[in-house]
Amino acid sequence: MAAWLEKEGTAVPALPESAAGLEMVGARYCPLMDRRVAHVYYTGGDQRLSVFLVPGWVRLDRTRQMTRGDKTVRLLRAGDTTVGLVSERPEAVEAFERALTITVAEKQ
Repeated sequence: MAAWLEKEGTAVPALPESAAGLEMVGARYCPLMDRRVAHVYYTGGDQRLSVFLVPGWVRLDRTRQMTRGDKTVRLLRAGDTTVGLVSERPEAVEAFERALTITVAEKQ
């Protein structure tokens, strides 16, 4: 997945193959406001988590987590990339943040 995204011009942090019982199943590009954003998706049973890799500068202030409907949205930096984690399960978002933090630290 990372090789395809990088070929398309997206800087990719070390994404986990799985976490919190969810497995990486695919990726695509989505429009998001004024940008083209890589969307990597994970699933396990009826649970889902999306990882959005946002190019360019994004202001991350105190609001790095919010709830939208039944979804938890968390924004963080992983290396030089802004990452958005979105899931119905807050514990999945936390597990992926830990996995990203560990893999980015190991990579450096």
